[in-house]
Amino acid sequence: MNNIAAGGSPKWPLERAIWRAGELKIAEAGPGLLNLIGTGEALRDYCIAWSLGRCGGEGAKEALTRLYRNAATADFVRRIAFEGVLKLADEADRSRLQTEIIELLPAHLRELLANGNAEAFSAVLKIYLDSQDSSRFAVLDRLYQIDSECARSGLLDILKTAPFKPNYFKQIRHIFKMAEYRRDGEVFAIIARRFECEKAMYRSNSYGVYIPGGGYLKKIEWKQNKKTKQYESVKTREFSNEMQSPNARIAYGSNTREYFLLRVWRTLKQLGEGGDADYANMAASILLQYADSDAEEVVRSTYYQWNTSNWTRAVTHAVEWDIFAGYLTFNRILYDNSPRYVYFPNTEAWRCREGYKPGDPEPEVREEAFPELWQQNPDRLLQLVLESNCRPVHHFAVKALKYCPQFLAGIDVSTIVKIIDRPYEVTAELGVNLAIQNEYNRYPEHREVILAIVNCVFSGGRESACSWLEEQRDRILEDSELIAILVISLYEDVREFARRILSSVAMSDRTAKVLIGRIIAHLLAFKATDIYPTQTSILAGEIAETLLLCFPEQLQSLGLGVILDLLKHPIAQIQEFGANILLNHEIPAVDLPPELIESLIASPYEPIRTIGIRLFGQLPDASLTGDKRVLILAMAVNNLADIRSAIQPVIQRLAVTYQEFAAWIARESIDILMLPEKQEGVHRYLLNLLREDIPNWMTAIDKDKALGLLKAKSSVAQELGGFVLSANCANWVTEFDTIEIVKLASHEILSVREAARQMFLQNLEAIRANSGEMLSAVRMLEAKWDDSREFAVRIFQTEFTGDDWTPEIMVSLCDSIREDVRQFGRDLVMRYFQDECGQDYLLKFSEHPSADMQLFATNYLESYAANNPERLRELAPFFVSVLSRVNKGRVAKRRVFAFLDAEAAKSEESARIVAEILTRQSATIAIADKATAIQTMLKIRQFYPQLDLPIQVKPVAEVRS
Repeated sequence: MNNIAAGGSPKWPLERAIWRAGELKIAEAGPGLLNLIGTGEALRDYCIAWSLGRCGGEGAKEALTRLYRNAATADFVRRIAFEGVLKLADEADRSRLQTEIIELLPAHLRELLANGNAEAFSAVLKIYLDSQDSSRFAVLDRLYQIDSECARSGLLDILKTAPFKPNYFKQIRHIFKMAEYRRDGEVFAIIARRFECEKAMYRSNSYGVYIPGGGYLKKIEWKQNKKTKQYESVKTREFSNEMQSPNARIAYGSNTREYFLLRVWRTLKQLGEGGDADYANMAASILLQYADSDAEEVVRSTYYQWNTSNWTRAVTHAVEWDIFAGYLTFNRILYDNSPRYVYFPNTEAWRCREGYKPGDPEPEVREEAFPELWQQNPDRLLQLVLESNCRPVHHFAVKALKYCPQFLAGIDVSTIVKIIDRPYEVTAELGVNLAIQNEYNRYPEHREVILAIVNCVFSGGRESACSWLEEQRDRILEDSELIAILVISLYEDVREFARRILSSVAMSDRTAKVLIGRIIAHLLAFKATDIYPTQTSILAGEIAETLLLCFPEQLQSLGLGVILDLLKHPIAQIQEFGANILLNHEIPAVDLPPELIESLIASPYEPIRTIGIRLFGQLPDASLTGDKRVLILAMAVNNLADIRSAIQPVIQRLAVTYQEFAAWIARESIDILMLPEKQEGVHRYLLNLLREDIPNWMTAIDKDKALGLLKAKSSVAQELGGFVLSANCANWVTEFDTIEIVKLASHEILSVREAARQMFLQNLEAIRANSGEMLSAVRMLEAKWDDSREFAVRIFQTEFTGDDWTPEIMVSLCDSIREDVRQFGRDLVMRYFQDECGQDYLLKFSEHPSADMQLFATNYLESYAANNPERLRELAPFFVSVLSRVNKGRVAKRRVFAFLDAEAAKSEESARIVAEILTRQSATIAIADKATAIQTMLKIRQFYPQLDLPIQVKPVAEVRS
């Protein structure tokens, strides 16, 4: 007051003193303020008008009216003077002022405003503002001055979406200051929220501004001082002229954004520090602007310190920012006293304090700014609980409300139900506790409360509500609406409770039908976008399952029209429900429209197709085995595996009952198997169908058809051919030569090999009786597959005796290209060796090229050719063959040399034969073996000098040096 009377002071300018008087609402300052009007710049009149509207007093309204109506008054002063008049005027005066402003609107907007159609007015307003004419945007100021319901609705639409760019932002700025002055929490909060979220159009500095899209506005330029010859910065008006232009290209710079962000909290803080109840109103309005969808990802930054001596780094500390950290005012309101969050000046977000991590339990202490003001205004806390869609806001509001027990005790039952319905556990728990405290737990007196609790997000509440209903089981079963709500609940535990109740107690038929009608009506109202698409489908499926389980008899008589509505629903699980009803309906499948069954089979959803085929299978057998059998075959070869699987039981039943059908389906299936497979899995399906589900058809197939299957390109067809061979082997075994059976034992398909082995066993007597067949049979030992070779070894070892093994057969085995077969042959020779056949063995073995057989042959020399010159001569080819091998058969060679050396010493005839062998080999024998041969020939010369040998012994002359 003294400063105003004194005209200000150096420490406190007059304008600041005037403004402070208004902040404190000092009515006594009125006369002094009136005297100061017009004594200074327009800014002083602005401050006076601002304070007079808040201080009031005698003459204040009239002075403000004169300021507003004076055309010479600056526009920004006129705007605040108008706001002051509105604040001081009575209802009649306000109405007259607003009528005057309405007359300033364009005619078409004025007409729509008079009609009161908010939606139409908003649409036309947006069209009106879709213009480059900057003068049109002044209408936004006028609409806020009018502030009727229709005008406000249109204005709010604009404020929520208008870009913070030229034309729009100038008016948004005006409206923000007007809302701040009016303490209009809704408008103030909308714009404050946008300051948080809208990025600045440009970033300003002391040199100039880059214009988005191109261009630069200088704030200073450098010019040379002619006297000092130095370049000096000189201010320019490029930037300021641009900002004052009605067609400015820029607005809402970084400095402006930072200013308004600070101003928002400054306004709230001043209200809070002044103990003003408007703080809770304004803060609540801001909190209501935020939702769970505004949450961002948790951000974590780790800071390191480098050790340059070894170029390693060590963690110094880590900082984390929670999901709402970037909203400065939001956090100021909720966490200004928080032990877990902190804000550092000149940073862009609130960070977690050391020791707290996002997701940790919240502290028990109150964290918000000015908690006492919230306790003084619990109705604002209740508003947040009922209207907010933001989890942190609910946690704050519920915690604060617990400090207002008297207020909580006065909340009516309808409000408690609304609290319980909120989708936040902490809030629902509060509502449940209020209901319990007020004993709202008796059915049917408190039916609505119990229904709210049983479907609330708080699991403890649901459990309690289910127990209350359990106590009144017999009574609630007649309440079809309540039971329906339980059945369609979003919560699994409640749906399970409903199913348990319905399954354990009989319900009257009338009530059951009413209940079914309610639930089906609810299902038909389902949309795929409700809740979440997947959860909607699961919920629909569980509801349908409950009805099918608990009301099978009643569903049998459900109207066909209702079923058709279910089948037309876009959610697959509801369609499936309708199809399941049809499956067990009192109307037989034959009386259903054929196109209905066809539509089910053609459904894009697998379960529905399956049900459609089951319905198809309920048609009369005469029809299925008659004109419908082509459809059955078409389903059996369908590209979709589920259709093939669904028709399989139908085919199996018909094939067992009707032999003609079985023969037909088998023939058709075989013909399909002979063709290239068009869809993977069809041939395998037909094979399993023919083997497992269609009886007594394989024995009716002729041999040529079976061999045709073996020659088919499809491996599945070949496999089927193997099974056909097995089924007919007893009848066809005599039609196959042994060599054909042996060839089948090397087939790539296991079933064919198994059939071949089965025929082989049935043909053993014929094989034993014919050496030619025996020679063919042993070739199975050389089959391509281990299982056939192992089978052959086992059979030849157990089913054949020494009488069956002739030298020719054993030698043929020893002549095999497979080492294991040769070994098998050698084992047979050793087991069934006969002296009189030894010559044949050694003669045959001596001609065999393999080293193992050559080695085997040498083992028989002592027993067969020793002391027998005639046999020695007969075996000359064998010896030559062994000794002629180059770098092979070392052991055999050594044994042959030793044998020849020993035999040469026994008789002249034997020595002559050995000499002939060695003479023949001496020219080509390897150097390593030549010494051994010469040694033997020297021994022969020593015993029988008369024999010719290709060597000459020379005397050794002694030479002495």
